[in-house]
Amino acid sequence: MKILLVGSVNRFNAEHFYAKYLLRLDHEVFVLDQYEGISRKFLFRLLVTRAKITRALVDSQRINKGLPSTVKKIDPDLILVFKGEVVSDTVLKTLSQSHRLALALPRHLQVSRNTKRKTAILQCGVYGGK
Repeated sequence: MKILLVGSVNRFNAEHFYAKYLLRLDHEVFVLDQYEGISRKFLFRLLVTRAKITRALVDSQRINKGLPSTVKKIDPDLILVFKGEVVSDTVLKTLSQSHRLALALPRHLQVSRNTKRKTAILQCGVYGGK
């Protein structure tokens, strides 16, 4: 299975371990850093992704411009998005119409405003399909 994993590229994040073990299970895994091009990730996450008034800045991030073309190029069987804090609602909705898409949320984030917004868009679970 060809899997596109979208998240944070860090040795200690869940994304790292998912990629590692999916590769061991003989899946073809592509990892895309949703924070690429963002110099102060913690500050960005704190100010932009949590506040409604600054949420519009998310649409202008590199991931939202590059993700659709990356998906088209790779044509994965599954897109696995971790948290999706920097991926815009529009991009998630569009990708879920043409590909199987799963939103992975750590337990401690499942009550945040950002999460409620994402699950309302995607209706929670695995979406779309070819």
